[in-house]
Amino acid sequence: MKKTLKTALGIILVFALVVSAVPAYAQEEVPAGNGDTTENAAAVEQTAAPEIEHPSILDEEKIQLLVDNLMDTSGISEDRRENISIVYTYLGTGDSWYYNADTWRYPASMYKVPMLMVLAERVAKGELTQESDIGGMTLAKTEDLVLIWSNNEQAHVVRKYLGGDPVARKLYQAYSPQEESYYHSDFIDYCYFTARYMDDVMQTLYNNQSNFPNIMDCLKVAMPDRYYHLNIDPSYVVAQKYGTFKEFNNNTGIIFTPNPFILTVMTEHMSIEAAEAFMGQTAKVFLDYTLEVDKQLAAHQQMIAEAEAKAAEEARLAAEEAERKAREAAEAAAQAERERLAEIERAQKEAEAKARREKFIDIAVKVVAVAVVVGVAVLILLRSYRKKRAAKEAAYEKEMLRRRRYGIDAPDLPSYDDGYDYVELPRRRRSRDEEEYPTRKSTFEQELAPRRRSQELTERYTRRPDHSEQERVSRRRSQREFEDQFAAVHSSDGYEEAPRMSRSYESFDEYDYAMEYMRRQERELERDRPRSQERDYRDYEERESRRSGRSGSDKGGYRPRH
Repeated sequence: MKKTLKTALGIILVFALVVSAVPAYAQEEVPAGNGDTTENAAAVEQTAAPEIEHPSILDEEKIQLLVDNLMDTSGISEDRRENISIVYTYLGTGDSWYYNADTWRYPASMYKVPMLMVLAERVAKGELTQESDIGGMTLAKTEDLVLIWSNNEQAHVVRKYLGGDPVARKLYQAYSPQEESYYHSDFIDYCYFTARYMDDVMQTLYNNQSNFPNIMDCLKVAMPDRYYHLNIDPSYVVAQKYGTFKEFNNNTGIIFTPNPFILTVMTEHMSIEAAEAFMGQTAKVFLDYTLEVDKQLAAHQQMIAEAEAKAAEEARLAAEEAERKAREAAEAAAQAERERLAEIERAQKEAEAKARREKFIDIAVKVVAVAVVVGVAVLILLRSYRKKRAAKEAAYEKEMLRRRRYGIDAPDLPSYDDGYDYVELPRRRRSRDEEEYPTRKSTFEQELAPRRRSQELTERYTRRPDHSEQERVSRRRSQREFEDQFAAVHSSDGYEEAPRMSRSYESFDEYDYAMEYMRRQERELERDRPRSQERDYRDYEERESRRSGRSGSDKGGYRPRH
């Protein structure tokens, strides 16, 4: 029974582990919102106001023709014209005309203009004053010497004061809007300029004169009878700075007409006299052209104003259209976002429902599996129980058959294991029947052994009931008859004393006589048995009586045959 129970429990445990290891169905991930569809919906590209490209007031073809005629008159051949760079800027509108403007040439003393602008800017910021010491000389005196008289010694002092040539030339870049990539390596290494760069410096100086105090004043008094002053009316103020070194002859300046203009001329491989004469003629040509342009300035400005108004209107309409499109795009994006969130919510609900279904199915499968395992275990236990009970019943029938065959009364139904731990009794003495008819003790005999012993002890220690006088008379009569019969049968064998010996017995027949003999033998054996073992028998009898509800009488005990 215990082995079968252990087997069933092991089967249940294995099945429970297998069922608990069954994985649930993989849940689908909730699809994330597609950010690509709404990524640009919140920020719609707005149409910026188109940059208005004003038509230049300068007639470039006419200027080119004037310059070509000037070069022809000056005797400059075609192959030598690449040695000349010219930049003309009409400050009334800011339009410029360029001729070989990006050729890097040595500027000679023209570099002194951006160099002194660095110090003047520091004066405007309050870092220096006109009385500040620059190499043992005040800044005001330094500006006069360097810009008016082009003093090289003091210019070298200023370059050293600024930290050296490379540092100073890096500072010069702040006065031109050109990108870093525009500058050639010769700009830092050898202080090479272009006509475009020098024109940017002069525009910066003119447009921000308050940031560079005293610079313009010094340039206005430099070389009052040379360079640009050679061919123009002395009534026009000219702020110029020349630069001459070997084959390089250059000049840049601002000519203050009603609408001033900037003229920068850089030459190479020309004598000083030829270069200076060419620069004076060039200033005269551009002065006349500037006066012609001044007459067109009002009409040009009117045209520009109309173009700006038209462009502003177009920009306003474009802005309104862009705003409308932005609103539509925002509404579409909001709608798409709502739909996306709704889709995500729906997908989440479906995923949760699917997860609940899968969990329910998983639990149901486990419950069914456990139920099947339990049912199988119960069936196994029932089958084992039925087999054992059938075996016991077969053994019982066999025992009954044996008892009926040998004349032994059938005992009560066998009692099964009720869970109590009983004291193991001493080995019972075998009866005469068992000695005469030795048989293999069956299961029923093992189970009935304690009960038989209980019945024997009950009979042994129970006082016999008193018999009536009639029974004693019948017993004596029967005793006499038995003695007579016994004497008649055994008289020839010398058993004359048998009746006398048998007077102590009150038996009815030979069976009672034999049983009484056995009891006497047992009493003799009991006298020799230890009293402790007798107490064990009595304790066991008391427990058995309390358990079965029997009293100390012979009721329900073993009754001998009479």
